[in-house]
Amino acid sequence: MNERVFRYQPHIRWMQYATIALLGLGATGSLLWTAAVFVFDGVLLPGSALNSLFLGLSTLMVFWLHRTLATTSIHLTERAVRYRTHKHDVTLRFDQIERIQFPSIRFTGGWLKIVSGKETIRLTVVLKDIHELVVLLKDGLDAHSKGDTYDAEKLFSFYKTCAFSSQSWERLYENAGPLVVTNAALAGLWFTGPSLMPEFYGSGGRALYTLTLSLAALGVLPVGYVIADLLCARRLNRTMDRASFKVPNRNRAKERTNLFVGVGLAIMAWTALASTLLH
Repeated sequence: MNERVFRYQPHIRWMQYATIALLGLGATGSLLWTAAVFVFDGVLLPGSALNSLFLGLSTLMVFWLHRTLATTSIHLTERAVRYRTHKHDVTLRFDQIERIQFPSIRFTGGWLKIVSGKETIRLTVVLKDIHELVVLLKDGLDAHSKGDTYDAEKLFSFYKTCAFSSQSWERLYENAGPLVVTNAALAGLWFTGPSLMPEFYGSGGRALYTLTLSLAALGVLPVGYVIADLLCARRLNRTMDRASFKVPNRNRAKERTNLFVGVGLAIMAWTALASTLLH
């Protein structure tokens, strides 16, 4: 087979910079506040200083993690699997692989672990098209009479999780825009609600209470989306065939139905909760 190259999902590459921007901004702001209070008031705020240190260290750690994933590439050929990052370059021949393991929770997450001597390669399910890599890895091992390096049942279970992960990320990339816009509209209603509907929000403690419930509504769409994704996982679990090791094509019409059902259930649950608490 020709060489196949696998990399992590696109958001991993820009997340390394977004992380620095967000956490770094928080750490800088906290540090400047601590310095200003010390200079003008002569008071050192230990809690604020520790918070700055914590945010700074968190920024470095999260950036390092995303940097490693963003520069990772997996090169698969007929004879070997090659793992490359900005710091490592490891090649494991199929006939040298001792075992592969799949620490994971079905349809939730996990990683693939390839072991050969002292060398170990770990790949998470966020790797783009990881379900295809699993099949090619299995075929490569079988071709080199290394089928004893993996548990067939666990491999297929992990393959299901990988297939779901690949399709789930595809759906999220397709729906991220509408979800963000809709949630932004809900946030706008949260800020303007008291002036538009004063009789509903009331005043004093009731207004704050109602605003809090309105803010909770921002979680309705994400919760509904998760429910829809779980419904898609249920269908995928029923339709995957172990003998062929093939992923069925996405049924976008069914996915839209699942999204309406998931969001509808989340809205009904929130409405029932809000009505109960406000009356």
